[in-house]
Amino acid sequence: MTIEDDAPTGDEVTPTGDDGKPTEPTEPEETMLDAVSKAVDAETLGMEDVDSKTPTGDDKDGKPKAPDGEAQKTPDGGDKPSEPVSGESDAEKETREAAEAAAVAAAEPKPGETKAEKEAREAAEAAAKPKPSEEKVPDHVNDPIPEELKEGTKDRIRFLATAVKERDEEIVERTNERDEMIEMVRETGTTAEAYGQLLQFMTLYNSDDPTAQREAFKVVQAEYVALATKLGEPVPGHDWLAEHPDLAKEVEAGTLTEQRAQEVAQARARTKANDAATVAAATRTEQDNTTLLAVAQGKADMTALGKRLVLDPQYAAKKAVLVPAMQDIMRATHPSQWVATFEAAYNKLVLPAGDCAG
Repeated sequence: MTIEDDAPTGDEVTPTGDDGKPTEPTEPEETMLDAVSKAVDAETLGMEDVDSKTPTGDDKDGKPKAPDGEAQKTPDGGDKPSEPVSGESDAEKETREAAEAAAVAAAEPKPGETKAEKEAREAAEAAAKPKPSEEKVPDHVNDPIPEELKEGTKDRIRFLATAVKERDEEIVERTNERDEMIEMVRETGTTAEAYGQLLQFMTLYNSDDPTAQREAFKVVQAEYVALATKLGEPVPGHDWLAEHPDLAKEVEAGTLTEQRAQEVAQARARTKANDAATVAAATRTEQDNTTLLAVAQGKADMTALGKRLVLDPQYAAKKAVLVPAMQDIMRATHPSQWVATFEAAYNKLVLPAGDCAG
């Protein structure tokens, strides 16, 4: 079959009707060439049907309406900006519009990209988006105050936010001072028991009661003898034989001089003190190792708890509240009880409506 050209061969004649008046020109019928070209274009574009009509909305002006899921276009061909968010700052507006533009650009197919490649890229982009638990949790202290609020409400929010900040700063300062004091005591090698005895001695020493002061004097004497024993120094007026009756009997029997008996008694006391110090050091090492193991296990248990709680849509918001509030409590709690203590507080915490991060 051949397709002839439709070019006129002679003078053009204006068609008229029965009344002799010119008739309106009619749309030419679709030729075989048009049909073939249309089919080829549809196959090339990967489309089953090509609709040349422009969708219009219900507006009175009959302006074209963008298909569902697509952004409205401005006269210059760009995307119509979304409506401004209430209380949004200029910087936040720019950030949001940039993100929207990036999302529109990401939705457009890349040059030479196949359908399978586009689906793979969109899946990767969706996987890279933050999960609900990773989204930003509202910061009611530092977030900007919405502009639409009344001035009185803004003033109250500013006052409360300032009060919270000052309280938090005071808590941090006191916590640092306490931690510094505890670290200073630890660096001296003082055990908790010895530190308690020292505080008790200071109470007796600073008392105005003579009875309490005598008790403090006895403590000083005992510490003096203990230190002299460690150093092997003589202690004037101290009877070493009182704690060694076997040596006292030899002195009475004349088989051992008193001076020699005193020397032997001092040597025994020194050995006893050294053995006690060795045992104490071993005990501290064992306690330290036990504590390290308990801390390691406690951290592992807390990590497992976090993996379980992260499935809760409110996890991020609750964590933001509980972690700073429970620092002192967790420090005073044995690592073996960390999970139970934190989980109990987590379950009891009820967030205000709208604070869910998911």
